[in-house]
Amino acid sequence: MGLSKVSVITVCYNSAKTLEDAIGSVVNQTYPNLEYIIIDGGSTDGTVDIIKKYKEKISYWISEPDEGIYDAMNKGLKRATGEWVYFLGSDDYLVSDHSFTDIFLTRSELDEFSVICGKVIKYDSKLDYGYVCPPKPLTYEDCRRGVMPPHQGMLMKRYLIEDYGGFSLEYKIAADLDLFIKFIASNQKIIFIDKVVACFSEGGMSSSFENKMKLVRERRNIIKQYRRNNIINYEGFQFLYYKGLINTIIVLILEKIGIWKIIKKSIKK
Repeated sequence: MGLSKVSVITVCYNSAKTLEDAIGSVVNQTYPNLEYIIIDGGSTDGTVDIIKKYKEKISYWISEPDEGIYDAMNKGLKRATGEWVYFLGSDDYLVSDHSFTDIFLTRSELDEFSVICGKVIKYDSKLDYGYVCPPKPLTYEDCRRGVMPPHQGMLMKRYLIEDYGGFSLEYKIAADLDLFIKFIASNQKIIFIDKVVACFSEGGMSSSFENKMKLVRERRNIIKQYRRNNIINYEGFQFLYYKGLINTIIVLILEKIGIWKIIKKSIKK
């Protein structure tokens, strides 16, 4: 049996400062059965020039306006032909040239699963500080009570995402959470591996005050949708939601008064 094909999808918009690192981490992969798709939202800052620089190593790319990140991700899904799909942010990168080789060439049982969940390094470039997330592999029970694996460490079977109609455009920031809860609610087989897959920049889409609060609201609405689903531990989701809400408010207050950077620097030391 041949190696499973992996479709890597990057969506971007005005990402000239970071995109080349993301692209480089993909095109240098040693895994032999890989396709790379880039969906750009009509950038005007030189992003397209960077894409063209690597066009010979990119299976498909397009630059046109879209309705947001999840619309762009759905566009990428429609072009994907791999058995597995992996989404890499334009300001993130794979931690090793062997990231996919280490996953697929060292495990024979992966075909039995629908989702692979690894780890990521969450990195703050301003403080030059990073940490592994989650610190240890999650369990199915962790996910049932609301712990969301980082999607930058997640590979999903393409047919599974398509069965759910892709990412919901109802949400602008948290549609990946909505999709993952659907996986849990339908008892999909998930394997949790003790491997760091990518480095994830914390300064992304959800880092501003407005977007942090929007993320909190979207998470609340998603949790409400699954309240009557017995497979989901609703109380666990609620607990983590309120814990996240309180943490977000505290961090925002500390940022506002200029203390949060000092705290993070002390943590780094």
